[in-house]
Amino acid sequence: MRGSTVMDGGLKALQGVELGDKGKCLLSFSEEDVALGGFLSFLDGFGIRIGDVPVLLCTDKDKIQFGSIGGDLLLGGDHTPKIRLFSGISDVDGECLMLSPYGKACFPGSLTVRHNYGADLLSSYRVDTSDEGIVIHKRLRMGTAEGFMFTGDRERVSLSSEVIYEEEDVRTAIPHSTDFSHRPSVSCYAPQNRHSESFHIRTDADFVTVAVPLEAAGHIGIHASPTRITDRILYLTEALRLQAVEDGIRHYGNSVFTGSLSSEFFSPGLSGSGWAVRRNRTTGGVSATFDEVVARRKFRAYEFEVEKTSVTNGSFWISDSCSGDTVEKLS
Repeated sequence: MRGSTVMDGGLKALQGVELGDKGKCLLSFSEEDVALGGFLSFLDGFGIRIGDVPVLLCTDKDKIQFGSIGGDLLLGGDHTPKIRLFSGISDVDGECLMLSPYGKACFPGSLTVRHNYGADLLSSYRVDTSDEGIVIHKRLRMGTAEGFMFTGDRERVSLSSEVIYEEEDVRTAIPHSTDFSHRPSVSCYAPQNRHSESFHIRTDADFVTVAVPLEAAGHIGIHASPTRITDRILYLTEALRLQAVEDGIRHYGNSVFTGSLSSEFFSPGLSGSGWAVRRNRTTGGVSATFDEVVARRKFRAYEFEVEKTSVTNGSFWISDSCSGDTVEKLS
């Protein structure tokens, strides 16, 4: 057919049809295939419908809309190895870029993370601008799936790790856990006019080691005990304490020594130096060595032994002497 033809009735062709323009086939029908050899253009508000439901619609001059006919909108298939994203995906208002072509993601509503269809592992929450964040529902590992582990709940946070021993080609892992929490205070110095709380550390390890100097404001104390260390003072109780003074240590309370007491350097004998109060390990007796002893009132001794060395270059006098407790005038 050449030229223009006007048909007022229907056109029926059951053996194949080819339609085109200027000698070029743009649309052809063959068995079960419909081949389009050009562009398919839609005016505003029109598109493709399936069962009276638009599935591809030109909603505006620069916008199109894909839809389903009541079920899910599926992308990809058995013969599609991957879907490549050349433009970003935004929220319904077009204000937030949720996923960029290179993987940058933003989820302004909320976020929930699971693994292999398990329970919730991570989620976001928001109460208001001052209370919003991330919730870790299970465990947080460092480095690998067997690394240092954080767990916690409303009352505490727990750190867990393993201590590795390798002895005679045998590797032994000892697990340990340390908890951090806040608890009601049992300190002897807690305020009495209100509730008081303490930061509590509990561990199943044998010791706590600090690799750097430990400093505290106020004092360092013993749990539920009056013993504490403050600046320049060691309190054993409120009455018994050791206090640093300008040239030494001031002792409050009686001092009890179970061993010997001496100067930093000590040697016995007439030509020795220093002083000492020493316990004899053989007899259990105690001896004292000083350069001088001054008794303001009485000096009592059950046994008195004098070891004296005298040297003279002139006269040497020996005379009687006496002593008394009181002096009375005789008439």
